[in-house]
Amino acid sequence: MWSPAFAELLVHCAVQACWRGYHVRHQIEDKKVHEVRKKVREATRNVKEEDKLYFRTSLALDFLLSYRQLSQVLQALIQLGLSVTFVVSDFSLLP
Repeated sequence: MWSPAFAELLVHCAVQACWRGYHVRHQIEDKKVHEVRKKVREATRNVKEEDKLYFRTSLALDFLLSYRQLSQVLQALIQLGLSVTFVVSDFSLLP
């Protein structure tokens, strides 16, 4: 295992990293970032159950596993594609 001095150094580094992240996030004065955060909070409050990612994904997978007609499978793939697109576009908001 690690020596007590090394373990203490790791703890200090972790605390320092958390503090730096907190401090930097709260120093941001960019109006664009504040607007994005506000929109995300508002969207989170107003989301409907059927619009949530897990719901759409499970619905699409249920369609894929239960239906045999091509049109129904196509609809499930479209829903699954929307779920994947939402996740990928969500990551573009990250710095």
